[in-house]
Amino acid sequence: MKEKLCEAAALPVPHPGETVTIVADVRWFSVGAYAVQNIDGCEQSVAYLSQKLLPNQMKWSTIKSGICCYMCIAEVVHKYYWITYSDLF
Repeated sequence: MKEKLCEAAALPVPHPGETVTIVADVRWFSVGAYAVQNIDGCEQSVAYLSQKLLPNQMKWSTIKSGICCYMCIAEVVHKYYWITYSDLF
């Protein structure tokens, strides 16, 4: 059990050109999202985001918070692709 807890969990490397699905959860106090991609026939998380909202952001509508959340996770995925694959091109 100790060994399993000490092992670092690693996200798989996303595959460019493949569809990325973003799943989000928006609460009045926080947002969370993860990007999922079908890798080798299995859905796997390739990026994630969790953020507590600031007091002024807590006043936003759920729609506005959700849009902000989707934009943030899309930016995370985009940056990861750029860093991972920029040397290939």
